[in-house]
Amino acid sequence: FFKRSKRFIMTHDTDQIRKLKNTVKLAGALAELGELKSGEKDGIKWISFDGVIQCGETSVSNVRFRTFSREVTSQGKESKAYKNALSWYNSAVSLVKCGGDMSKVTMVELVGSLQDNMYWSTKTNKVVEDVMFSMGLFNKFTDYAANITLEGYVCVLGDEVSKKTDEPTGRQRMAILSRDSYGNNIKFDRIVVPNTEVVEGGCPNMVQAFSDYDLERGSTAMFYVDLIPHIGESAPSRGVGICHDTPKSYIERVLIGFDNTGYEDEDKKIPDALAKKMLSERDAKRAQIEADAESGGHTPAVGVSSSKKPSGVGKITPTEEDDLDDMPFQRQS
Repeated sequence: FFKRSKRFIMTHDTDQIRKLKNTVKLAGALAELGELKSGEKDGIKWISFDGVIQCGETSVSNVRFRTFSREVTSQGKESKAYKNALSWYNSAVSLVKCGGDMSKVTMVELVGSLQDNMYWSTKTNKVVEDVMFSMGLFNKFTDYAANITLEGYVCVLGDEVSKKTDEPTGRQRMAILSRDSYGNNIKFDRIVVPNTEVVEGGCPNMVQAFSDYDLERGSTAMFYVDLIPHIGESAPSRGVGICHDTPKSYIERVLIGFDNTGYEDEDKKIPDALAKKMLSERDAKRAQIEADAESGGHTPAVGVSSSKKPSGVGKITPTEEDDLDDMPFQRQS
C-alpha cells in the first residue's frame, strides 16, 4: 500500500528545486467541453480548452480540467501532444452534446498535473488561492479514476472540526506544499486524512498511520489523493468541488496513501527553511496580485466557456462565471 519513491536532491534555493512528482489522472465520460481557443506567440501556434470529466457513474463525480498545448516543443520539435489534443477535441462528443446518451459520449483517460491558480476575483474582491487540473495526454479509457500523486511538504495538519457541533470528527485536514511544472510553488489544501477505510483494501485508519509512520507537520513524503464524492450531509461552506445536482453532494480530496521511505534523509527531505521560503514567495505573489488589483492593473484571464456553473473540484464555494473569467491560464513562454 505504501510505495517506494524516487530520490531527488533539495537545496535552499527554490529556483534549483528538482521537479517534484506531480501527476493527475482523470478518467470517465466527457460531461462538458468548452470552446476551442487558439492563437500564436513568437511564431508558434497554441490551443486551449476546458471541460468536465464525469469520473464515476453519476455527475456527483464531475471534475473540471483545462488543456493548453503548443505546436512546437521547447526543444523546437513538432509536438505530438498538440496534434493529439486537437484531434481529440475535434472528435470528442460530450454528454451535453449527445443529450446524455452514454452510448455516444466520449470516454477518455486524461493525464496531467496540478498547476498553481492564484488570481484576483472581481466578484469577491479578494485573492483566490487554489490549483487547476492541467491535462495534456488523452489516452484510451479503461476505468473510472480521479487521483493525484503529489510529492511535497506537509505545511498544514490538524483535527477536522464539525461545523454543526464544534467537536472533532476524528478525521484530520492537511495541506501539501509542492511545485508545478512552471516552477510555481503550489499549496494543495483541504485534504481529508480519514480515520476509516475509504477505498477497498486501503488503509483502515490513515490518521493512525500518520502516527505509526511519524508523519507530521514538516514531514516530506509522496502522497496519494483520490477525489471521492461525499453524499448525505449538507455541503460545508468550504467544501471542495460542490456539485450542483444536489446541495448535499460534493467531492472531497481524500488521502488514501503515502510513502515517506527515506525522506528523513537530508538529501530527500524538504528542509523547514526551504518550505518557509516557498511560502514567503507565495505571500509575495499574493501581495503583488492585490497591489495590481488596487492599482487597476489586473488583467482578466482566459475565461471558461460553459453555459453552466462548473461542477468540478477546486473552488472554495460554488463558482460563478464571473470568477471563471478571472482565472489565470498560465502558458509557457
